[in-house]
Amino acid sequence: MAVEAAPATENATGEVARHPLQHRWALWYDNAKLKAATETWADNLKHILAFETVQEFWALFNNVMPPSMLSVQSNYSVFKEGVKPMWEDTANRQGGKFVLTVKGEDLPQLDQWWLHAVLSAIGETLESETDPEVCGLVVSLRKGQHRIALWTKTCEESRVVPVAKKLKEALKLPARLKFVFQTHSDAVSSLSSFQNASRFEV
Repeated sequence: MAVEAAPATENATGEVARHPLQHRWALWYDNAKLKAATETWADNLKHILAFETVQEFWALFNNVMPPSMLSVQSNYSVFKEGVKPMWEDTANRQGGKFVLTVKGEDLPQLDQWWLHAVLSAIGETLESETDPEVCGLVVSLRKGQHRIALWTKTCEESRVVPVAKKLKEALKLPARLKFVFQTHSDAVSSLSSFQNASRFEV
């Protein structure tokens, strides 16, 4: 579905027609700097709102701050409803993520790339309807550089690389930028979100 192009049409009763998405999605937010000493990371993870139509998506995204305006250590996550943006979630446990690092001259593109990454995911343009691979997306704000990550349910190169290639094309990234793939199992072992070995890149 072309989420960007869905018109605001009316049905026979004069109501604005809704354009349903194939899946229901949810926006999450967390910031480690705001976590109380007694809270776990999971306690700090906030489910903001779920959406299942094009209209609900735009109503939400037009009323939240873009990533570039968030404080350092903040994360936005957009995941299929029922899947938490956590390594330990059943849907994520056997998977990994493609990470795009955004820094220097590319920083002004962060908001645009994040928006188009989300549009590509919720518009179901990245994966096969019969063999879904995408779990969600995360944008992470860090000092001096930020990251956009595409989370997949498996680590099979033959399955996940085509998904990342479609996303890279959708974002119109310069050739010098790469998505590097890291497994969630490595992250669990190292207790680090990003300081893990790259298995392959696109």
